[in-house]
Amino acid sequence: LADPFPADIGAATVAAPSAPSAPSAPSAPSASASLAHSQLLDEAFGGGSAAATAAAGAEEEAPLPEGCSYVRAPVAGRVLDAAEQDCARPGELVGAGASILVLSSMKMEVPVGAPASGRLLELLAQPGSVVELGQPVALLRHAEGAAAAGAEEAVASGGGAGSEVDAGPRPDLARVLERRFWTTDQGRASPGGDPKFAARVAGRAERGQRTARQNIEALVDAGSLFEYGRYAVAAQRGRRKLEELERRTPGDGLVTGVASVNGGAGGFSAALSKAAVVAYDATVLAGTQGYFNHAKLDRMLALAEQQRLALPLLPPG
Repeated sequence: LADPFPADIGAATVAAPSAPSAPSAPSAPSASASLAHSQLLDEAFGGGSAAATAAAGAEEEAPLPEGCSYVRAPVAGRVLDAAEQDCARPGELVGAGASILVLSSMKMEVPVGAPASGRLLELLAQPGSVVELGQPVALLRHAEGAAAAGAEEAVASGGGAGSEVDAGPRPDLARVLERRFWTTDQGRASPGGDPKFAARVAGRAERGQRTARQNIEALVDAGSLFEYGRYAVAAQRGRRKLEELERRTPGDGLVTGVASVNGGAGGFSAALSKAAVVAYDATVLAGTQGYFNHAKLDRMLALAEQQRLALPLLPPG
């Protein structure tokens, strides 16, 4: 991401270190605003604009019309182009939390969300401008009655800004979550997973054995496992479909990662409790050690050597 505070801004600050001045007034909206949008502003301000109101109240903000409020910058930063960030546009109905602007701050993109449902009347900060923490960046008229129903309808129908949040995770994230689910014991035993997994687990349980993931859970401190190569599959794409390999050969038969063992209060220090963990999964292709299986093992052996880690190895059985 680009530096949110360009060099020329810093230079200007150094060249003229005069006493702090009052906060700069937010930029006025574009003159190309639609007639409908202008009418909305006229209704709210009697022919004026929110930018003018904010400018007039630079020392002390002027009161806003009833039912309206400023949307303020949560951080200091540079305003990015709203059109490129898929943000709401002036005149649109928005739901609570809908993205109105995006700020570039400390090399991070920080969305500015609507504090409540309503209609976005005006953007007070234009792309490229630098805003301060708490500075008004937009004007929102809160939804009431028919307006509230319209905002809710827009979000529910997927037409309003923020509908992606209300509709659940975006497609690429949903795909990752699905892939992760199929690598768990629960996912593998569920409909659509490995049809033979449940029977194999039941047979192991009768013999007093556990799955590879259950063995790891019994060994390491809860929640400490940072897994390596979780989404690897058997190197058999030439004769099996990828979806089948994902469901039937998770991790290519080897669960690896770094975790703490007997750490925390009353245990070893963070450095001494850290370990590289390797567990073979006999329920994947009957314990066959494939190409990525070996690559994962090599990675953990190298990591254990480099960081001087203990390496508990849990074989099948």
